[in-house]
Amino acid sequence: MKTYFLDTETTGLNPAVEGIVELAIVDENGDAVLQTLVDPGKCIPPEATAVHGITDAMILKAPRLSQLWPQIEALLSGHRVVAYNAAYDRKFFPDNLNCSEVVCAMHRFTKLWRQRHFREDSAYRTINLAKASEYTGHVWSGDAHRALADTQACRTVWNWCEAHERPGINISSNTKGLGGALTNPTEKAFLKGKIKHSYPVVWKGTRFPDVEAAYQSYKTADEQANDQIQAEIIQAKLTQHPKLLEAVRSRGGEDFIVACSHKVGAVTDRAKSWEGQGMQSRFLRNLRVGYILAEATSV
Repeated sequence: MKTYFLDTETTGLNPAVEGIVELAIVDENGDAVLQTLVDPGKCIPPEATAVHGITDAMILKAPRLSQLWPQIEALLSGHRVVAYNAAYDRKFFPDNLNCSEVVCAMHRFTKLWRQRHFREDSAYRTINLAKASEYTGHVWSGDAHRALADTQACRTVWNWCEAHERPGINISSNTKGLGGALTNPTEKAFLKGKIKHSYPVVWKGTRFPDVEAAYQSYKTADEQANDQIQAEIIQAKLTQHPKLLEAVRSRGGEDFIVACSHKVGAVTDRAKSWEGQGMQSRFLRNLRVGYILAEATSV
């Protein structure tokens, strides 16, 4: 199965009454396999032209989508089609492009972004292509909101997701193996038989059975300071147990941590703040900082 990247520019947002005015498809190497203006069968509203710059004069001799469809269907059938806003783009094509496996780069990127950055506000439900391309380091070769340039940007974002997405695990004292070893109360995980070592840590000259014991001894009334304390104790743990540090590194380091979850069945609101997926979890945010600090000192 090949992967193609697709983008459209249209006369408006409602596929029931609007049409495509430009279409681009690029392959996995970033080479354009189809780039064309399209006659939508209606006048282009000024507000649409204001977005993409395509005018009625530009599409006078352009083909209709019905003329292009046999070529498009032959090219894409049985292959993966990546569009940044797939739910939108696919509706402008016959049978919703069901001849292909259509996937959404926007949803995939937004999920990974949320794992890496703790944000709860609804403004970040999805992240637009301009912000995603900036975050992933895309270098624009054309104007945004033209089909080919947007398709190339979508490809960059998708490839970034491919490089940074890692399978995560649940980190808790109830998890076997690495998930139990990375939790703070490793002594508890050890006594449950989930891990073979308890991972004691030396902190400020004192040996503790695990990170949790050290943290409970040094935490204060200042929650922000507590996060820094916990991160530094985790740093000490990873530094003192280099095989554990290597295990995280070999799985992708930060990308692995932000793909993990920390769910232990907390009951109180305060305890629940430590739980969650990726950077939604206060513990995982501290683990990430601790890992970064440990890597910095291991060089």
